[in-house]
Amino acid sequence: MEKKYINALTTTLPILINSVKDKIKNIQIIFTTHDPLTLSDIPNRNVAYLKKEENKTEVLSENEKPTKSFGANITDLLSDSFFIKDGLMGDFAKEKIEEVIKYLMVMKVQ
Repeated sequence: MEKKYINALTTTLPILINSVKDKIKNIQIIFTTHDPLTLSDIPNRNVAYLKKEENKTEVLSENEKPTKSFGANITDLLSDSFFIKDGLMGDFAKEKIEEVIKYLMVMKVQ
């Protein structure tokens, strides 16, 4: 569903807007997402990135925000645009992989 969201909006909104264009002068559509598939359909110039610091939320300046969104790889979007600092896998998987690496290192030494 997320992959089709922006396409559905850009297909149906012009029809809706044309049907009421004499009653509406300007329209702005704002939506939020945590989904990299949706973000990959939005040009970066149309994205406002937010950051939370202590008790306040701020919009990133142009030089602070990630450099790409439109057509970007979803793993790149997750790490860059969603500010994931501690890896792109779950803690359980990360812990098990680290255990295997430690075990293999011990076996290598012996």
